[in-house]
Amino acid sequence: MALVFRNSPEAPVQCALELSRADNKNLNLQLRMGIHSGPINEITDVNDRTNVTGAGINMAHRLR
Repeated sequence: MALVFRNSPEAPVQCALELSRADNKNLNLQLRMGIHSGPINEITDVNDRTNVTGAGINMAHRLR
């Protein structure tokens, strides 16, 4: 899963910290997280849903 944060540069870090705290309470959940910034483009897919693509998404997918 990739999350896109458009409003604040601090939002991804805050989200990662909150997920990490929640994960510490539930040891059955295995997470691997990373934060990457890069250019993205908002598109409408064939099902008329908003989606994102671009170099930033491509790079984030390679880092997993």
